[in-house]
Amino acid sequence: LLLSFLLLLNMLCQMEFIGLSNRSLSQPSFTPEFQDGLWSWRINIGLNGKYYDKMTVSSLSERICNQTARLYPVEMSDDKNTMIANINRYLPGSGIVEQIYNGP
Repeated sequence: LLLSFLLLLNMLCQMEFIGLSNRSLSQPSFTPEFQDGLWSWRINIGLNGKYYDKMTVSSLSERICNQTARLYPVEMSDDKNTMIANINRYLPGSGIVEQIYNGP
């Protein structure tokens, strides 16, 4: 009887975990409005000639995407720079250690 109860409790906990995982992980992380905002930023600001750096021969988008402050200093758009840095930290690197400890 105790074993049956524990088995039932285990099954209920697993079903709750599956439901919780499904609810939290199946939702899109970026809404269409957010994606449109990123596209608008890229076209209107990131690739704008006003923010082109003649010293590094790079656009603002290129400087943000490269994430190399020594070669490509990013003097503006800190929120986009931080977002790209967070994404790069989450995604696995090329080495086996990075793939074990980072992201999916």
